[in-house]
Amino acid sequence: MLSFEFAGNETLHVHGDRKSLLELADILIHLAKSEEPDHVHLMSPEWGGTTLSDKPQGLDTRSFKHVKVCIWPDEDK
Repeated sequence: MLSFEFAGNETLHVHGDRKSLLELADILIHLAKSEEPDHVHLMSPEWGGTTLSDKPQGLDTRSFKHVKVCIWPDEDK
């Protein structure tokens, strides 16, 4: 279970079980090793994906159905 949730006041909550957080870490490490600008899409079943949960885990939060994670070249290069 992995969920990115808007909690108001420009606050993002990330909820996950151990397995999903390790999978997210693997995704971030893979992107960090990329030589070119790249991205991955994390989507809920409602959006045709399997990475994100459809159900909010927090109280009074709204879950994102699609999260795009991007990597860009280092600015110091």
